[in-house]
Amino acid sequence: MDVDMERLNPLLSIMRFSHIADGTPFRCISFSGFQCLVELNLINLNIQKIPDNIGLMQSLEKVDLSGNDFRNLPASTKNLSKLKYARLSNCIKLEAFVELTELQTLKLSGCTNLESLLELPYAVQDVGRFCLLALELDNCKNLQALSEQLSHFSNLIHLDLSSHDFEVQV
Repeated sequence: MDVDMERLNPLLSIMRFSHIADGTPFRCISFSGFQCLVELNLINLNIQKIPDNIGLMQSLEKVDLSGNDFRNLPASTKNLSKLKYARLSNCIKLEAFVELTELQTLKLSGCTNLESLLELPYAVQDVGRFCLLALELDNCKNLQALSEQLSHFSNLIHLDLSSHDFEVQV
């Protein structure tokens, strides 16, 4: 019997209905047994560290890690070549984001500690490499050099920068 994996869309969802400040963190040790997942949702679990082997999930197209306590994503995340949608809303400890050139939708709403979308000056050589169509950065008040970083997303058609206090330069 042949199984069409595209029809199955393997999915793993574990979530709490709301984030619990200083709640007991869910221990996420390894993704090695989930290499065929297409969608991964680990929401409001106070996860403090994403396992390095997340990069082995070559089929992953959609990830929602909202409401967790990690400071960054592992470098191996760059290996997720099929990843098109990422939501990390309300990851208030997130400091930096890994450059994922194939992403089409990125939601970082409420990541109040986030300072940068791209690692500059490396981003200078990456102009035109990004596929991002939709970007939500509402209430990400610590982002620096935002106008310079946004210039690297030439395909962008939706941008949410609400809840920002930008200084006007004359």
